[in-house]
Amino acid sequence: MVTGLVAKVLAFLHAEYNRKNDEYMAHRVLQAFDTAQFVRMTSGGADAVILAGDLNTEPQDLAYRIICGVAGLTDACPNSASYIGTNECANNSYTASKLVRTRPEGKRIDYILYLDSDVIKAEITNYKLPLPNRVPYKNFSYSDHEAVTATLKFTCGEHSTKHFDVTDSLKEAVGICETALRSVQRQRFWYLLWGFILLIPLIWSIEFNCMNTSLSIDIGLNILRILLTAMLCYILFMSSIWNSVEKNALKAGCLAIKIYLTKLNHDRN
Repeated sequence: MVTGLVAKVLAFLHAEYNRKNDEYMAHRVLQAFDTAQFVRMTSGGADAVILAGDLNTEPQDLAYRIICGVAGLTDACPNSASYIGTNECANNSYTASKLVRTRPEGKRIDYILYLDSDVIKAEITNYKLPLPNRVPYKNFSYSDHEAVTATLKFTCGEHSTKHFDVTDSLKEAVGICETALRSVQRQRFWYLLWGFILLIPLIWSIEFNCMNTSLSIDIGLNILRILLTAMLCYILFMSSIWNSVEKNALKAGCLAIKIYLTKLNHDRN
């Protein structure tokens, strides 16, 4: 019997809403890097680490490669079962009919990942989706995601741990962050442009109000001014505070990856 400390981590990454135009890819990549760093920095005293959750990333995606590579995590799903989807599956009641036709197997975005240590070896003895397609006596599924279970066997004994080369993946992540930064800067320009455009009818309505004596027109102009002011406040907020938060977060995350890359290169030399 093996006794030791097993650290368990739950993680959820930003959802992917449009794979062809994924505006949240940089967010998900940075969240994956931060999660991997957290696992790496807090697992020093543990004999094993188990990370599970909805990572909203498929096995071929960059975020998956980063979270596994940086933290040294291994996927509990064997290669023979890697085709099994955990979301948007044809047998799930919440899956849209269009997705059932185009990709009936669904996509695998829910994971159990594990990391053993130099003195404790972990092996997967069983991996499955345990729940039936429908809640008993109902016509709907338990969730739009499938549950995942895995049985791990821990054995004592010194052994070598896996090492992953994540240099190329991290360089790709830096490129994605820099692209996202340029996109945020462009968004600020467009927000400011729209703010200027909205300012013109707002000023015009004030001048027109001075020349008008009709009550009905006055009411209409006041409603218009309220709407224009609300839209202008939203645009100013998005172009200043929100844009600044987004930009600084991307810069900080990108810098953290660059520092980690520099450390990797230094350790090799």
